[in-house]
Amino acid sequence: MPLINKSLDSPQKMLGFDALLRRSSWGMALTMLGSAVANFALAWYLLKEKVPGSEDYTKAIGRLNWVSFIVIGIPLVAATMGLLFWMLRGISSLTGLERDDFMNGGQTVRRQVSNGTDA
Repeated sequence: MPLINKSLDSPQKMLGFDALLRRSSWGMALTMLGSAVANFALAWYLLKEKVPGSEDYTKAIGRLNWVSFIVIGIPLVAATMGLLFWMLRGISSLTGLERDDFMNGGQTVRRQVSNGTDA
C-alpha cells in the first residue's frame, strides 16, 4: 500500500482511487447478493414440495449441492475474478505502476533483470 499511496500524488488520483474502491466494493456486494438470491431460488425450486427427512428430500439436497456449484459457484468465481482484474487495471491506470509493482513489493525477476543483477 505505501507504494500505491505514494503514486497517488494528486487529489484527482486520490478521488479516482476512492471511487474505484467504492465501485469495486459495491460490485462485490451485488455479486454476493445475486449469489444469495440465486441460491434461495434454486433451493425453493428443488425443495418446494419435498418432506424433510424423506428419501426424496435427501436426493433433492444432493441435487441442490451439485447444481448450485454449476449455477451459482462458477458464475460467482467468474464475476469475482472479473472484478479483481478490473480493479487491478484501474489501479494500474491511476498510479502508472505495473501490476507486479504493487502486487509484489519485493524483488521480482523482472526488476532484477532490468537492474542488471542475476536472478
